Amino acid sequence: MTTNYIPKSQLDHGAYYDGLCRNASLARWDEVSGTFWHWRTKFGQKFTESISHPEDDDGFDLFYPLKKVERATTVIPMEVTTL
Repeated sequence: MTTNYIPKSQLDHGAYYDGLCRNASLARWDEVSGTFWHWRTKFGQKFTESISHPEDDDGFDLFYPLKKVERATTVIPMEVTTL
């Protein structure tokens, strides 16, 4: 997708990042699990989902963090949550 993403070593735990993936453009980094969390809507249901960083390519969708967001307008829990 892109090679100009922020490496895992430069991400801050709990911080939000603008980026690229199939289902999200905003995600929150969870250093404990080593994944990003984002809100996803599927079949009318909204829930949080984790997604890997490109350094941990597992063959599924990846989140490419491009820019740290200083003030996120939404809260993304770092756990499975359904609205």
